[in-house]
Amino acid sequence: YTGANLGVVAADRLGGATFLADGVAPTLGATVRQPQLAQTLAMLGDEGAEGFYRGDLAKCFARGCGEAGTLVTAADLAAFEAEIQTPIEIAYRGYTVRQAPPNSMGWVLLQELKIAEQFDLRAMGQGSADLLHMLVEIKKLAFADRERYSADPRHFTAPLEELLSSNYAAARAAQIAPGRAIGRAEPALALAGDTTYFSVIDGQGNAVSGIQSLNRSYGSGVMAGETGILLNNRMSPW
Repeated sequence: YTGANLGVVAADRLGGATFLADGVAPTLGATVRQPQLAQTLAMLGDEGAEGFYRGDLAKCFARGCGEAGTLVTAADLAAFEAEIQTPIEIAYRGYTVRQAPPNSMGWVLLQELKIAEQFDLRAMGQGSADLLHMLVEIKKLAFADRERYSADPRHFTAPLEELLSSNYAAARAAQIAPGRAIGRAEPALALAGDTTYFSVIDGQGNAVSGIQSLNRSYGSGVMAGETGILLNNRMSPW
């Protein structure tokens, strides 16, 4: 809550009233009450996912989005259908690791593992400066590729076979030097042409995958009407 993006949430009547006190961010440990969001969660509990897309919550959410001037409509929500896709996978030190395919960015974790596999991480020592340095540099390189190659697969085909190949991982690993940080990582393939997450699975196989992905503090700063839902800005260029 350090001043980042306070202006946008302060400009939103509902968002500002919820998260700020006289335009000031709450102090560390302060209580933030969100009764409207609590009501939305209760509605989700009663109606399930269907309620978010085609139930009373959908109507409330669409109305709030319209009041905020967004392009989301009740028809958009009602037309939504979840896609069932085949996972992508890699082999990592004797394990098979699977992730969601694009438009998910799950492939970035797989790429990080492929690069990490090029090093003897155990020899560096758990929690050591050398290990932390290595993991940070690996993430820099993979995220540079993420920014370049992640997109809607309807409009762009990410070169996953190359990005997740052992040869490419070795080439990326060669860019990492012990004791020296990469200043600015760049994508390496030549082509033609602040997130919170939890996953819970119970003994009966029921699974919940929950993610809240904001690009900056308070996201867009805009709340969808009386739902208490703060709209994200994940597609923002900054």
